[in-house]
Amino acid sequence: MGILYREIVDYKHRFLAKLTFILTLIIISVDVVVLVSNPKEFYNELIYAGYAMLPVALLISLILWQKCRIRYKYCIIDNELIIERIKGTKRKVELNLNVKNIVSIDKNSEKRSDIEKVYNFTCGCKRKDIYRCLFKKEGKLYSFYFAPSGNMLSRIEEMRSKNSFAS
Repeated sequence: MGILYREIVDYKHRFLAKLTFILTLIIISVDVVVLVSNPKEFYNELIYAGYAMLPVALLISLILWQKCRIRYKYCIIDNELIIERIKGTKRKVELNLNVKNIVSIDKNSEKRSDIEKVYNFTCGCKRKDIYRCLFKKEGKLYSFYFAPSGNMLSRIEEMRSKNSFAS
């Protein structure tokens, strides 16, 4: 058995997104109660733009809350880098690649025209924490963004250097 390492990256402000969603639902439910109890007065005071903004706020907070539920698990097992997407209790392997296929890992995000497809495995991370990994698969160049820890980066580099000496 080779190297085993894993870490999970998730949205840092999950509680804030959930709180925003709940507060928006409370405000809408109070408005519905006022509408049902006294509709004439409600329609007379409907001149406020805030009432029109409540459905928009609900939609935005719902999208934000759904986005915050997504987490990514980065695993290194032997010479494989595995990236899983976790949403609630559902897990899905998004990417599985051999470390020897990695061309580079850097913070450079310059546009390249030779990349076939770009993946994003980040969760609202700060821009300074995001790395881009270039890798080859079936002769084509692919790229993905992720937010690994320094420990994970050093393990990947260690495995890449071992593989380059073995070749």
